[in-house]
Amino acid sequence: AWGEALASLYHLGALDEEGLLTRLGRKIAEFPLDPPMAKVLIASVDMQCADEILTVVSMLTAQNIFFRPKEKQHQADQARAKFLQPEGDHMTLLA
Repeated sequence: AWGEALASLYHLGALDEEGLLTRLGRKIAEFPLDPPMAKVLIASVDMQCADEILTVVSMLTAQNIFFRPKEKQHQADQARAKFLQPEGDHMTLLA
């Protein structure tokens, strides 16, 4: 498990060849997120899409935002349908 975690951090660019934190790794460590999510958020600034990515990361780290009580499932499904995007779930979160 440790080896896989270190390899993952290395591939993200958070660790160097010696296993030390890189500049990017220090930035990643500042976020209360899983490292891949933190890296995506950091990269989004350079790609000028930070607002959209912040929304997606927030939605992915939260529980399901679409409440679906058993006694009102049909109504809940109809309400959710207003937000569904044919491009997929991530686009639905942005809608």
